[in-house]
Amino acid sequence: MCSGTISSVAYRQKFALDTSTVIEVARSPLEQGWNYCTFQPRFRAKFQKARVAAGGLQRPPFEFWISVHFCWGDVPTGNSERPNFRAGSSLSNFAFKTAQYLKANPGARVFFFSEGPTETFAPFQKIVPSGELHLNGPWQTAIDTFSQSNILLGGPSSFFVIGAHLCNNCTVVTLTKNVKFSVKPSEISFSKHHRLQSL
Repeated sequence: MCSGTISSVAYRQKFALDTSTVIEVARSPLEQGWNYCTFQPRFRAKFQKARVAAGGLQRPPFEFWISVHFCWGDVPTGNSERPNFRAGSSLSNFAFKTAQYLKANPGARVFFFSEGPTETFAPFQKIVPSGELHLNGPWQTAIDTFSQSNILLGGPSSFFVIGAHLCNNCTVVTLTKNVKFSVKPSEISFSKHHRLQSL
């Protein structure tokens, strides 16, 4: 189906599947690629439509949003300058990068998502005082915000990757060499909704 040469209807007919069929792939190790196929334009459009219908947070067209995800709550190391790999980078690097994007986009709203006590993230607030901290909040709010942001910064945590693949026309600042952002030849046409930049 990711090749784009067969529609989902034709695929279901070919293999005698109905719309409620779940296909389980028993493979080890866990396949973490194929995100461009999974979150292809049709899926993203359905997600965005459902998000709007749910009545959650909606970005006004005149606002520019920058979202930052610092993976910390489930993998704290005790030192935000040497976080777990899933964070992607140190807290200060996130702050400095965010400040650069904020300088290039004055007036942008900055959303910072993580888990943990507020004092852990004081270094970020010192460098980006206008940043809105969203700590220990509902995951739906974070995904809704990521999916509408103009710029997203984060590491290879699956949570951030989902948000990055749900956005439309955005810049994603991350570990670009990570398999979760690799584009397979059959996915090239699905990868135009965001631009990747190295964290």
